[in-house]
Amino acid sequence: MCGISGIVLKQSASTSDRELARSHVQMMMEQLHHRGPDGQDIYCAPNYPMWLAHNRLSIIDLSQAASQPMASSCGRYVITYNGELYNYQSLQDRLIARGVKFATLSDTEVILQAYIQFGADALTMFRGMFAFFIWDNELETGFAARDPFGIKPFYYLHN
Repeated sequence: MCGISGIVLKQSASTSDRELARSHVQMMMEQLHHRGPDGQDIYCAPNYPMWLAHNRLSIIDLSQAASQPMASSCGRYVITYNGELYNYQSLQDRLIARGVKFATLSDTEVILQAYIQFGADALTMFRGMFAFFIWDNELETGFAARDPFGIKPFYYLHN
């Protein structure tokens, strides 16, 4: 399965701390290469010291459009995700009925769009094994979640 990592600093972080964090995210991504040999990328928030990295193992949607970190069409939200959402097709149908347009066939985009539509309440709709982090560029906040059984654990450090 995929490998995800990231760092969020305080807005007041020094230039040297920001440079160090960026290099650490690069190192974390390299260490997780075995988790996702099909692609890797890093997203850097435009106005905040925040980086998300993703090592991709392509399973559901093999196209480049499904690469991660994945941004919403408006660019406000960005997700990095590891797992499998078993009910993503029925959730996608529900979201399409609400007028949501999809660019991929991936469960990643379904999670992202469900979060955009329902916020944290979207978690009650997810059936599967997952860990993800969604960054909101407008509010400059993050939302992290994992499946309730911890099949895909989410490790973090608040320092």
